[in-house]
Amino acid sequence: MTQSLLVLFVKNEEENILEWLCHHAEIGFDQILVLDNQSVDKTAMVVEKAAYFLPVSYMLWKDDMHLSAGLNKQGAAYDYCMHKYRSTIEWLCFLDADEFLIPPPGGHLHELLDQMSFSWCFSINWMTFGSSNLEAAGGRLVMEAFTQRGDQNDPVNGHVKTFFRPSRALQIINPHYVDVGGPVFNLNGEPIRWTIEGVTHPEDILHTGWRIHHYIIRSREHWVRRMSRKQPDGHARGWHTFSEYDQNDIIDLYAYSSARTVWDRLTTQGYTYFPVSQNSEDVIASINHVAKLSSIICFIDEVSASSLRGWAHEPGGDKPVTLQLLIDDVLVTSFTSDLTRRDVKASDINKEFVGFICRIPSKYLDNVEHLLSLRDEDGNVITFKAEGHQRESLAFRHMFTPQLIGQLDETEQASIRGWAAIARDTELQNFETRCHLLVQSGHRPVASIVADLPRPDVAAAHSIEGRCGFSFLIPHDLRDGTKQIFRVFVMPEMIELLGSPVTIDTSLNDDAERIVRLAKLVDQMTRYISKTMADDTFLKSRMQEAAALAEAIIPSRALSIINYIPWFYRHHQAMSQKVRATRHGPLISVVCPVYQPALHHFRAAIQSVLDQTYKNFELILHDDGGQSQEAIDMMMAMAALDNRIRVTLTAENKGISDATNRCINIARGDWIAFFDHDDLLVDCALDRMISSIKPDVSILYSDEDKIDDDGCLFDPALKPDWNYRYLLGVNYINHLTIIRTDLVRKVGGLRSEFDGAQDHDLLLRCVEQIEANRIVHVPEVLYHWRATSTSTAASVSTKPYVVAAGVKAVSSHLGRRNVPVSVESHPGHSLYRVTVTPIFKASVAVIIPFRDQIGSTERCVTQVIKHTTNHNLTIVLINNNSSSAEATIFIKQMRSHKNVIIIDYEQEFNYSKINNLAVETTESDYIVFMNNDLFVNDDDWLDTMLQEILIDDTVGAVGGKFLYQNRTVQHCGVIIGFGGVAGHAFTHESEFFPGYGARAWLAHQVSAVTAACMLVRRKVFVETGGFDEKSLVIAFNDIDLCLKITKLGYKIIVTPDFVAEHHESLSRGLEDTPEKVLRFNREASLMKRRWGNRLRRDPFYHPAFALTGRPFFDLVAPTTEVSLPNSHQRKEKVPTAIVLQETRALKRPKKALMTAAGPVR
Repeated sequence: MTQSLLVLFVKNEEENILEWLCHHAEIGFDQILVLDNQSVDKTAMVVEKAAYFLPVSYMLWKDDMHLSAGLNKQGAAYDYCMHKYRSTIEWLCFLDADEFLIPPPGGHLHELLDQMSFSWCFSINWMTFGSSNLEAAGGRLVMEAFTQRGDQNDPVNGHVKTFFRPSRALQIINPHYVDVGGPVFNLNGEPIRWTIEGVTHPEDILHTGWRIHHYIIRSREHWVRRMSRKQPDGHARGWHTFSEYDQNDIIDLYAYSSARTVWDRLTTQGYTYFPVSQNSEDVIASINHVAKLSSIICFIDEVSASSLRGWAHEPGGDKPVTLQLLIDDVLVTSFTSDLTRRDVKASDINKEFVGFICRIPSKYLDNVEHLLSLRDEDGNVITFKAEGHQRESLAFRHMFTPQLIGQLDETEQASIRGWAAIARDTELQNFETRCHLLVQSGHRPVASIVADLPRPDVAAAHSIEGRCGFSFLIPHDLRDGTKQIFRVFVMPEMIELLGSPVTIDTSLNDDAERIVRLAKLVDQMTRYISKTMADDTFLKSRMQEAAALAEAIIPSRALSIINYIPWFYRHHQAMSQKVRATRHGPLISVVCPVYQPALHHFRAAIQSVLDQTYKNFELILHDDGGQSQEAIDMMMAMAALDNRIRVTLTAENKGISDATNRCINIARGDWIAFFDHDDLLVDCALDRMISSIKPDVSILYSDEDKIDDDGCLFDPALKPDWNYRYLLGVNYINHLTIIRTDLVRKVGGLRSEFDGAQDHDLLLRCVEQIEANRIVHVPEVLYHWRATSTSTAASVSTKPYVVAAGVKAVSSHLGRRNVPVSVESHPGHSLYRVTVTPIFKASVAVIIPFRDQIGSTERCVTQVIKHTTNHNLTIVLINNNSSSAEATIFIKQMRSHKNVIIIDYEQEFNYSKINNLAVETTESDYIVFMNNDLFVNDDDWLDTMLQEILIDDTVGAVGGKFLYQNRTVQHCGVIIGFGGVAGHAFTHESEFFPGYGARAWLAHQVSAVTAACMLVRRKVFVETGGFDEKSLVIAFNDIDLCLKITKLGYKIIVTPDFVAEHHESLSRGLEDTPEKVLRFNREASLMKRRWGNRLRRDPFYHPAFALTGRPFFDLVAPTTEVSLPNSHQRKEKVPTAIVLQETRALKRPKKALMTAAGPVR
């Protein structure tokens, strides 16, 4: 039998319920049951998340549940619990969300229950607390914020809350009193005398070691919300009740130790609250200080997106008063109230120079609610009148929109020119130039450029800095002789320039243009013949010959993610050669939820499954109450023709998760393949997936692309091998995925509360159950994702609930892993940023070699010290033969710094040996290797890297996103094998550019990161043997180290959330002498010998991508030569027409500005 159950009947308490649950679990309740009175806020979500780490269960209590004569809804709920737990619970207690059972210091509930074990029922008196004179208490724990009360013998404290044995209970009289057929005792073991049932006689009010703190008043702002809710008896509380209970005469810190316990527990789970002081004297001083009010009289007229406006004066004073503005309890600025206010002069105040206008910093104009308050010069609270009420604080929410000036000039053939500048300050006066721009062709991002060309005409006209112009030459990859629409946006706000969109004629030379037109005519005729004269093989063969001739004489383009369809043809040919049609192998259950599909797409989708070269499958279709008789008839007709199709129906639409689960429940196969009702499988998809199955494999996923309504393929998603960290940021696995049926059923299938990201949630729950080596990537495009106007393949904005569901899925997963995080999305995208809070205090050594270059070195060190405050930091400076006078002074200064160690290395520069030596001189648990030309500018830079080790304890090293001085990317991970040995990803892209698959935005696993700034766990570094100081003196030592770390089974993570400025190779210079070039080539050759096979295949860089040219853009042609499709092939399988449409252009030049973003969902 369980000893104790606490029951909470609650409605709309999302703000404080987590503290309530955590506190009562901490003091010893074995179980807590939340009966939700149909909350309309996020109460249910908070409780669900709490259940991952607290003994909490949840039940929705509806109006018609367990009705009992004479009982209201709350009474019926209590009666239900009394009967349900009569034989399974020893002690039962009912509390409200504003009632906290507070133990004596160190007390545990088991001790109290043992003390009262002689009784059947005992009660504890209320101790009612007031508002503590707080206007609002956002971000604070209840037990920490509300520490002031009235007299403990006030009659209101006659109310009690009761513990009782349900086995002895006869009747629930009211929330305060239970009839057990015998006396009710107080904590002194004395029978209680009642004024009425549930209210003790005034002389019997007792407060001993255990209390019930009643926080009925939780600030004025909270009371406003409380008045909007009715009591169980139907009446609503008013301000008279507030005044009755709002007693703040006595400071009472009895619950403060409990608040500290709860704060410790919740912050380790990733929640953020106002800090709880460890010193009671500080608390009392703070309370007294807060309670002290200023004599200044103040009126606020307006809080807008630009300023705070009003007036203020000191009665009896003649001088203008100075006010301090606080936002979210942080001092923002001070200002003087000395502007002319003739309206105040004309009033009884009779003072003119009392007005003020105070600018609100733009960082608070982010469409998030903030709390504004005012103080005088002595820090006393200024109460002010705003919106008709006297207040101590005022909530506001505004969104600031920067002002963009600029335009597209008249476009010339195949180029876009213009200029741009933007004001991001609330005064809209300080225009920034050198803007970062995104160029799109239709919906596709094709380039990120910097507007930094001289425009003296613009500078003279607008009085701005002159480098604001741009000129973008449309690459030959996009010049197919047609008119195309281009758009230009300023990043990161994505504000479109005046004159955009623009239509540009991408014509070629006359001869090429004639060839293209001829090819289009041939293409149209081929398409017509395929539809109308399917049996005329002679005519079709002649047209194929004409098409082949046209294809041969059109100048070819390099294969890329933009010139993708020719690549896919070759790719499909290569796959097809590996296929043998068979029925042998495991049964695959292809599950497809159906809801109001476009019939022509639906038919093509089903046919793409039936056309599979692998025959041992079943296709399970479930119509989810779509009420489309045409779709149902189609399913039934096709099922009648092929017994591998199974159809189920429901009359009610219950959502995609429920529909998919109904398919899974009747699946007979060993594997579940997930398929949407308007998408297409490549004909060999199942065969290629099955060919990768091994006994220990549980999940397989392939690559995919998108297909539009015209049957054209675009946006290939060429994915990395298994990448857990990347999956936390985006569901990159997506399509096609097949999972062992027993694993899907083990985790409970899909969950409706995650609809929109139900597949992401399922994957995260599945990977919790298996080892990483049981997840296999099949690096072949096997799935065409239909991009319609309402699908997330086109834009996640068509289904905004997808983002919220994704945040919830990632948060829930990490909650199950007990990783304390907060998760937020990148605005407008189903991309997620994970932040661990709090970060442990780490012992970190930052190692910085230098040789003169003191200006850079000093800035590097200063920035590290300035922005590293929460850790045990040691900076190790290795002086390699510095000779300047500035160096001598700098070294002397640094030697006096308590956190700095100076090592003099008087030999030839050997990067590996220098850093190995520095590591040996420290005992820190974490090592940061840092170049002296890298500058951090973020207080969280180190936390951002350290958190990756908390997210995944197999992480061995972490790097960041580093920018050149013009704020374009210098490093965001390293691609092994690129350019011979290794190359950086996304170089020279804008800092705001998402990169292919959003990898310039999202933390993900890579094969290597640069040691310009690399965090390494010390034990991992020692285990690898450190840098190779014999063979890799200068170059590739960081790549070699990362490959050794990976070989040991550790992971390398790059996190774009850590951004720093890097002046690449400033200190040691460029490889620009014969000796340096010879040494570089020698070290490159050694890397190829040492890591030969590894350099040919980076698991996080798809093998279809080229290892030269532009990373994540250029494609390698598959070995099989392309051939035109046979006449029986369907349009949906990428007809000849698509190849001809998509391959019209001249070869691109060797250098081009364009870089495609890849699919960003």
